[in-house]
Amino acid sequence: MAQDTAKTQYSATGDPCPPSRREPAAGGGSPVASGESGASLGIYGKYPAASQDQRREKYVLQNAARKLRQGFPVTRCLRWAIPKQHVKIIHHPEFGKAGYAGLETCGSVWECPVCASKISERRRVEVQTAMAMHKAKGGQVLLLTVTSPHQFTDSLPATLLNQAKAWDGFRKNRPGRRFFESLGGILTFIF
Repeated sequence: MAQDTAKTQYSATGDPCPPSRREPAAGGGSPVASGESGASLGIYGKYPAASQDQRREKYVLQNAARKLRQGFPVTRCLRWAIPKQHVKIIHHPEFGKAGYAGLETCGSVWECPVCASKISERRRVEVQTAMAMHKAKGGQVLLLTVTSPHQFTDSLPATLLNQAKAWDGFRKNRPGRRFFESLGGILTFIF
């Protein structure tokens, strides 16, 4: 009987948590789902409680951004109705989520954690699709990370200008041209 009680504590859906999400109960006994103790929760997508916590945190951070950025679009994001539209609740059964339609969004990937997560997910899917199409045509995808030393006291415009000059020089000098020619095909640079 005690074993059955422990199983119902594993997850909100009643499914037992995988071993990575379990930790021994105090004094031994049956394992219970971790979480309250601060232990790792593993893959969030499979466990609604963890995913709901992440979603809630985005809205808490959005609220903080709203207070800090008075007068900017983030202050209206998901708070104001779009003129001449009705606000609706939309249910997405395939994802087990609901949301609103008819509310203004700021669309800021830099200031708004709610919009940032939506935009970055769409971009991830677009990039993944483009990469798959390119690979299907026999191409390959490479990632080049270029960094430059900087400090928090450096001027951002000056740093960006220096990076642009360095990148331009790299692409125009003979070793740089040979490098890019050796790659062949389509070259796209995303900054």
